[in-house]
Amino acid sequence: MSKEEQSVPDQESDEKEMYLDTTEYKLIYIYWIDDNVHKGLLKIGDASLRSPKTFDCFPNNCSELNKAARKRIGEQTGTAGIMYHLCHTEIAVKKKGQYIEAFRDKAVHKVLENSGIKKMIISVPGGRATEWFQVNLDTAKNAIAACKQGRQTLLSSEIVPEEEREIILREEQEDAIKKTIACFKDNSQMLWNAKMRYGKTATSLTFVKRELKKYPKTIIITHRPVV
Repeated sequence: MSKEEQSVPDQESDEKEMYLDTTEYKLIYIYWIDDNVHKGLLKIGDASLRSPKTFDCFPNNCSELNKAARKRIGEQTGTAGIMYHLCHTEIAVKKKGQYIEAFRDKAVHKVLENSGIKKMIISVPGGRATEWFQVNLDTAKNAIAACKQGRQTLLSSEIVPEEEREIILREEQEDAIKKTIACFKDNSQMLWNAKMRYGKTATSLTFVKRELKKYPKTIIITHRPVV
């Protein structure tokens, strides 16, 4: 069994939904690996989070969710030194009457498969096969939203074409955007002291798209014609 995908057995069935103790929640995480084997693929998994807070206190990609996701991913990858990029975390609970009900990563997988999203089986050393999905981040997040709404499939409008997909940013790139948005509330300039191949152009483009109403006309200058 590969250390990359070695999993810790759960006491609950993968397919079973359960009612949660008020101090424990499920979360869905999404990550990708930058190599040829996993090119264009996303891994969608789940983890547990214990907290006295109510579930609505955990916005997407908050530090608590990210920490729980990284702990779970670390259990899977072990000491193999796998370089992964965590690109989304989201609380995986939905209201069902007066109860809070958890759902697992398998529920998200089912929505994607029911919607015609291709599942890729990647064989790893030890003879174990692991599930990845040939899907972009926007569509994967829409699948999580569908689970929260109790739907088994995506609407056609929720399957985002590849050419319209959101650029998947690393944590430090997301942090740069957040700091820039905060800075521009009171200032008009922001300097990014970023190393080569940081992804300044892609990060700048994402920032502009998110703040499009404020910056409807923007020029991005780069020396790379391919961009």
